[in-house]
Amino acid sequence: MTEEQKENLTTAWYDLSDMERAKNVYGKYTTKDFWDWWSSRKPSVMEVRIKNFPFVKMMGRKLDLPISASGLYVDNAEKLLTVIKEVRNHEKCWFGVNPRKQNYNKKFGWFSFGGSDDHIQEIRHLFFDIDRVDKDGAAKPYDLKNAHLMAKELLKEFAKNGWDKSYCLICSGNGVQLIVKLDEPILMPTRTFHMDTKQYEHNVEFEKLKKVIRDGIGKRATAFSSHFRDAYNCEVDPLALNIGRVAALPATKNFKYDGFTWRGIIEMKDGINEGLSDFILSKFKDIKVYNSVPLMKDVPLEKISILKKFEPGKFKEHYVFQTMRNMQPINEKLPKGMVNNYWWNGIKLLLCASGWVDDKTLDIKQEYMAEFTEVWEEMKVITGRDLPKNFERNMFNANANYIMETINGTWYLNATAYPPFPPLHMYNVDVSEKLYIHIPTFEELENVTPGGLSQRDPQSDVKDIGDKIFEIRKGEHDKDIWKGIDKDLLIVFRNKMIKSELRKFLAGFINKYGENHFRFFTHIEYFEKCINKRLKAINLDS
Repeated sequence: MTEEQKENLTTAWYDLSDMERAKNVYGKYTTKDFWDWWSSRKPSVMEVRIKNFPFVKMMGRKLDLPISASGLYVDNAEKLLTVIKEVRNHEKCWFGVNPRKQNYNKKFGWFSFGGSDDHIQEIRHLFFDIDRVDKDGAAKPYDLKNAHLMAKELLKEFAKNGWDKSYCLICSGNGVQLIVKLDEPILMPTRTFHMDTKQYEHNVEFEKLKKVIRDGIGKRATAFSSHFRDAYNCEVDPLALNIGRVAALPATKNFKYDGFTWRGIIEMKDGINEGLSDFILSKFKDIKVYNSVPLMKDVPLEKISILKKFEPGKFKEHYVFQTMRNMQPINEKLPKGMVNNYWWNGIKLLLCASGWVDDKTLDIKQEYMAEFTEVWEEMKVITGRDLPKNFERNMFNANANYIMETINGTWYLNATAYPPFPPLHMYNVDVSEKLYIHIPTFEELENVTPGGLSQRDPQSDVKDIGDKIFEIRKGEHDKDIWKGIDKDLLIVFRNKMIKSELRKFLAGFINKYGENHFRFFTHIEYFEKCINKRLKAINLDS
């Protein structure tokens, strides 16, 4: 069969029924075919992303596989196939576009696999998520056709440089995802981790490589796809260009719209995209890293009035305990791991900071044991869980931010109520009227198409959009287009671009975390401080 004949067979895949696609199109490629292509036949570890952590833990024990809060990790085709068979009828799952490595977990300091950028071994693939602009229920055949045509337009553009020799086209169930392989992988540096602060050291090369995909070729791809946006009602998601991205795992199900659709490989080529890595790295020298100012400071516990230390005889009067007691109906419904890792772990961190725990024996001090035991028994009733009483040495190094975010994690993951602690800010300045970016209300975002958010907690997602707006305002997105234009007019153009990006982001924030969290972050002016006041604080608007 010629390549043209094969092409003719695959161009009509979107007109087939879901089961016909699975059998006649997706079925042409085995899990081993996919693994060999993805791994480049080199030792590699793939993350299988699953959002249900209790399920992840159960599967990890059953299959004897490494796990993290984000998923399972496999290192060959046989293990991947086993996971697919075990999981696909129960949970929606994805795979890490780029291979993973072990590194430190920022929350607990453990050395393990993970889903963060610091756990990326190398940049091996480019990922483009092509989805509908206007969505109305499940994707119809013509929606999938349009997404497929958009992917083909991108491939034609890549073909001009011979970069269409190795790629994988995947139907995600409601769109198409294009993964293009680099001819030479780009190794990610390993940043130094400081156990005392639970922070990675700033590394310019690391930050540049994170951005080089987006700014080196991703920005070109999104700009190119915008020319076909109206014709195909599709676009390349500009927020899906991060190196730690996950894609739809072939041979699994997309559970959505009260049913499911199969996900699978439409087309795969295994050649060499010669020169693609060199092109990307040629942009490396042009990448500027501005984000040297943190969004939050490490604040001493004594500076936070709401986070007072536990006092003898007054444990039950403490704000943290009172908040948790009021949330009893919600706590009873939370998964055990979530209660232990966030809610209860935050209490233990605060106990260490309050001097209730002996830093040598790692036990509650004798003078506090009776009160702790009484409170511990009541906490077990509140949560409906048997809470572990073990303490770890690294718990004594936690600062106020870390303690508050650990406790807040329960709320972030469940979107059931406002978290008990407002995030800390370091920006407290006024913004001039002409530079001010309006933060839309919930009602103003009602008909806005949500953008994709790639991080695992709301603050990291807000940091992402803050970085992007930072770059737009600085002029990295449009310095060639608007060269020589009047400064005031340039501010107008850039604010218009920022408004569009911000509205999509906030609609995506609501879609991911819920209305409650959006209103809470608006109420405490978190979006305001992380965008408007951040820009002013670092003198970008002068």
